[in-house]
Amino acid sequence: NDKLHHRSLQFVLPDYTSPPLPDAVAATPPPFQSDETVDNARDLDAAGLCVGPDANYTACQIVFTPELDGGASNSSTEALTTGGKVGIIFFGGALVDPRGYSPMMRMLSDDYRIPVVVPIFTADMSFKMGVCDSGRLAQAQKAFPCVERWVLAGHSFGGIAAYNDAWSMAQQKDGTDIKGTIGDTIGGVAMIASYVRQDLGCGFSDFSSIGWEWLPFASISASEDMILNVTNYEAGQELLPYSPLVITKEIEGGNHGGFGSYDYSERETLLFQIDGNATITPEEQQSITAEIISRIASLAAEDIKMEPGSSPPSPTNDELGTKAPSKQPTTADQVFPASTSPTYKPTELDTSGAIHKSLVSSFFIAGSALTCFLCY
Repeated sequence: NDKLHHRSLQFVLPDYTSPPLPDAVAATPPPFQSDETVDNARDLDAAGLCVGPDANYTACQIVFTPELDGGASNSSTEALTTGGKVGIIFFGGALVDPRGYSPMMRMLSDDYRIPVVVPIFTADMSFKMGVCDSGRLAQAQKAFPCVERWVLAGHSFGGIAAYNDAWSMAQQKDGTDIKGTIGDTIGGVAMIASYVRQDLGCGFSDFSSIGWEWLPFASISASEDMILNVTNYEAGQELLPYSPLVITKEIEGGNHGGFGSYDYSERETLLFQIDGNATITPEEQQSITAEIISRIASLAAEDIKMEPGSSPPSPTNDELGTKAPSKQPTTADQVFPASTSPTYKPTELDTSGAIHKSLVSSFFIAGSALTCFLCY
């Protein structure tokens, strides 16, 4: 597409974005297959018209509506989305066209029958420095008023947007009963190739603190991801809830870009990001990811059925494996018994992360969220 290609070649914020591949555009619901429609949504967000009571929720987000009638594609789906009570808000990675995630959103909507909303942001930046609540929950609720709980999920910088929404909602109200504060709305968090950080102007986010044990949480990575800073990722794992409701998974053979379906070739020359070589297809990688996100949604659905004050069962049935100790997250082996435990790459990635920070800082002066976006 000439328009997308022209935009991607501009090295001036916010004109760069990684365009969706043809399969991603085809998987996107109309009218958002149109570049003009997506550009209009970006402009609406820039004008502040995608948040607040007067926001145009039909124009500011891509909605994937599942067919809730008829048979499910697998036995776990029936319990997962009974009545469509659980939905997913998915935040895309920085400078990635939101349609680049449509194939995986289709899996969640069509295969697992979960309502999905993908917000569109100006400059394709789902998280902005110091803006700790995206304000998009209300728009998702307008799209699916019957959904009771929302799983906040995101890839890369979008994962930061996802957990910050949950964290900031809890901080905006007084009291120590976090579940009582947001538990009737937020059903879980899923971070993909991302980790909890404290350097983004939103305070010291720490889900391992008391009061977050009830929250289903997934942390998903890929073995060939050469964008993610492994040291920072491992440190961020310590800030996840101490609960058997936490699922961690490293996808063997996947890379950073494989979580979406977008052209990231120009990111190497423009953003100095060089990803690893995947040994599995993006479809395989996204299928595994969708399954894990669906498990978080399943836990949220179980919580809806529980009596007040109780917690949903941990993912420890025959399908998932052995229960994790009460103070440890559920590991990859426990979720997918056939897999091996995560093995992380050498920390030489720290050097490339430092190079990213130095190079990007020379192009984008202070105040640009990109300086932090690339410092994985």
